[in-house]
Amino acid sequence: NKFEIHDLVLRNIAPRSHILELGCATGYFSKVLKNKDCYVTGVDNEEKAVKLASQVCDEVVVANLDEPNALISIKKKYSVVLLMDVIEHLVSRKVLLTSLHKYLNSDGIVIITTPNIAHIAVRLRLLFGQFEYTRQGIMDETHLHFFTRKTLIELCDESGFKVQRLDGSADFGLIPFFGRV
Repeated sequence: NKFEIHDLVLRNIAPRSHILELGCATGYFSKVLKNKDCYVTGVDNEEKAVKLASQVCDEVVVANLDEPNALISIKKKYSVVLLMDVIEHLVSRKVLLTSLHKYLNSDGIVIITTPNIAHIAVRLRLLFGQFEYTRQGIMDETHLHFFTRKTLIELCDESGFKVQRLDGSADFGLIPFFGRV
């Protein structure tokens, strides 16, 4: 299922949640969240994408998530902070994750999706000496970091979050659901 990750994430978001979607792109997932009566603030670094997302999101912010004060204009707290296939593109992933505590309600959660570099398909290619980047997927040429279950949990721990659940999907992804320590 091409959208298995999206389905898994969506099932874990309660209707009428207040969501901070980091890396919202054009708002394609925000639109699905709005169908659950969620309040969505979308953030992305691409101005053209944010303009499209503004047609769906309740609020939008243009920001580079690698900048230390990227979210400074956001004054609300959210029940869910969502990073779907974003963390692997960031230089300052730990700085961003650590900063998310101030945007969460006391019972808020962070949901991250990211490819699993330890997937059997990648391991088999490595076994045969193949390590080629691709235009999409696990070996996407724009990925700055690769994660395994262990390294993703370590990043979450170092950022002050406790992983409550870590799901895998057939389409190579990892989804940790975590909350405050």
